[in-house]
Amino acid sequence: TQINMAASFDYNYTVNLGTADNFGADGLTFVLQNSPSGTSACGIEGYGLGAQGISNSLIIEFDPFNNGAGVTDIAQDHTAI
Repeated sequence: TQINMAASFDYNYTVNLGTADNFGADGLTFVLQNSPSGTSACGIEGYGLGAQGISNSLIIEFDPFNNGAGVTDIAQDHTAI
């Protein structure tokens, strides 16, 4: 559903990323975008969490996996904008 970014809005959802630190993989993202690609916009997979590289976007990532310093990943579980 398209969201009007010029007006205030609330969006609620629940995320469960598990409890085991040594299992799993890259996390997930919540993306608001106005890319020229429209609804077919897709970013870089893996450590890009499917959102890296989407133009005209606001991305909130939930990342419980350490990909290492070589890709400037934060070692701890983290949320980032």
